[in-house]
Amino acid sequence: MTRYFADEQLSWVAYADTAVYGEDTNKVYDYYETDAFKKVAQYNREMYKEGLYSDDLTIKYNERDSRMQTGLYLWVEGSLGKDIEIASAVCANAPQARLKTYLLKPEEPRYIIATGGEVLCIPQTAPNPEGAMKFINWIYKSQDNYLMALYGVKDKDYQVADGRITKITPDDFFYEWMFRNKNYQLFAPDVDQTYIDEYEKWDDNAIATKSLGFRFNNENVKSIETAVSEVAGKEMAPILYGFSDYDTEYPKALEKLKNAGIDDYIAEVQRQMDDFLANKK
Repeated sequence: MTRYFADEQLSWVAYADTAVYGEDTNKVYDYYETDAFKKVAQYNREMYKEGLYSDDLTIKYNERDSRMQTGLYLWVEGSLGKDIEIASAVCANAPQARLKTYLLKPEEPRYIIATGGEVLCIPQTAPNPEGAMKFINWIYKSQDNYLMALYGVKDKDYQVADGRITKITPDDFFYEWMFRNKNYQLFAPDVDQTYIDEYEKWDDNAIATKSLGFRFNNENVKSIETAVSEVAGKEMAPILYGFSDYDTEYPKALEKLKNAGIDDYIAEVQRQMDDFLANKK
């Protein structure tokens, strides 16, 4: 929703929702003071008042996929490929359901951003980190390795015909999205070719945000970050999700955020961002 309502690409660059980087202005902003925050909050408030949002839906955010699979929900925040991952489960409860991935404001540029999403990690305590890295490299060495790691033994656990994959055994060795690679991925026979073409070209014209690679060091503002995050969680989150009225509650919440030190926090993020951009190759 922020993408839809913002006047420029805003990328989160510090703790939680506190600071966003504006792609056109090269400025760091307090997200809670942006016009986009206001519009998202007001939109969510209308959804809440109409009964389309509820406390339970938002508080239990991580249950969004399982709720969608009941066949009783119209849409869910997702990622590319999520629709085909859950389609069979949705159709088991709503046989006529058809799922599609939509991008809000599709006419605007698509950006590759630094996020806190899924990554492959090797723990510091791993007994054989080199071996783990070799395994990951092996997976991406070829499509045969990729399919074996995810689905098992060819013609025993899965079959490939005419460039489509059919799973013989229902369970995957790993979740496919953990290693997703469009160069190796195969689709089931019932996936429309139009969808596959769109999927493979989804990021063809994507632009890397100038903030890509930036890592905020909070050493100088740890206490401020703690205070700000507490206010944000208690005061700003209910406004953002539409539980509280923006017009009446926002001024009071903003005053608390200011008292917590949000301006000093944003100034520190901006200082580090300026240094990052000045030295970026």
